[in-house]
Amino acid sequence: MHSPVTPPRKRSRCAFGSPGRPEAQVPSGSWASGRPGDPKAQRDRFRGGVTGLCTLAYLGDGRTALRPGAYAKNVRDAVTALVRSQDPASGLLGGFGSARANDRPMCNHGPALAALAEAYGLDYGLLPKETRAQLAGVVEKALEATIRSQLADGSFGYGPGARQGDSSVTLLQVEALEAARRAGFAVDGDAVRRAGAWLAARVGPDGRLGYRAAGDRSRDATLTAEALPLATGIGVDEGVRARMLAAVLEEAKGGSLDGRILFRASLLEAVSSSGDPGARSLAPAAARSSGDSQAASGAVPAEGDRYAAAAGDALSTARTVRALTAAYR
Repeated sequence: MHSPVTPPRKRSRCAFGSPGRPEAQVPSGSWASGRPGDPKAQRDRFRGGVTGLCTLAYLGDGRTALRPGAYAKNVRDAVTALVRSQDPASGLLGGFGSARANDRPMCNHGPALAALAEAYGLDYGLLPKETRAQLAGVVEKALEATIRSQLADGSFGYGPGARQGDSSVTLLQVEALEAARRAGFAVDGDAVRRAGAWLAARVGPDGRLGYRAAGDRSRDATLTAEALPLATGIGVDEGVRARMLAAVLEEAKGGSLDGRILFRASLLEAVSSSGDPGARSLAPAAARSSGDSQAASGAVPAEGDRYAAAAGDALSTARTVRALTAAYR
């Protein structure tokens, strides 16, 4: 399919893989969260999630660990780092720091699992038999950890046994489960449906998805845009999906996308997967805004977006690049 956006190979310089820059991948294969100079705990706090998202950005652009290309080593090192991050007891992925640093383990586990599942699926035929079996075992153990972490009401919280869930963490786990399903792994359909029902119950009359309750994000449709590409697969009915899309389009048309990194990326992914011509017509503007936000270093600075700031420039750059590939993934 012809992409309505300028391909990231042209517009992005994949700055998060270039050495010598603050947002660069470290020799062990991971990317830190936060900013240079932040305490080590903050640099490690979302390292697993940021590493997963950076890996997904490469994979979305067709750059895998085993296909020849300039960034194959970056992806190999990242996949290796994520595999090594798995906790042998719980099966959770992405815990690169101390317990204090990894205080929101499901925020790391979801993107890490999504990245490993997608890497497995894309390179399946190229993986040596032993390596394929090893990676499959890691993904399967991580999937079991995800299902064990689901709360009774269908949501997911910051960690296993959390007192309550939220939409942001629940969406991260649903995205990971869907990535595993696409890669050929057996995924608990009931777990996906229960998560979908929990999310649908938090969509307010205005179409916006709440964080923990319908109406608690009445001025921000970022979560709504993040949920839209997943909504059909998790059983959200057509009427609710229509309200959600209307809320996202209203917000996109009503103000500037500048500085709204996560909303802009989620918007681009949502409209690229939509069959609505009015929605798809917004893709070029979102893509242009994404390109214009890129700094001279190649990074997309996170400082203008309060939701992206905690995870830093590596995350904001990765989310932007990943979104730019949505139309032809």
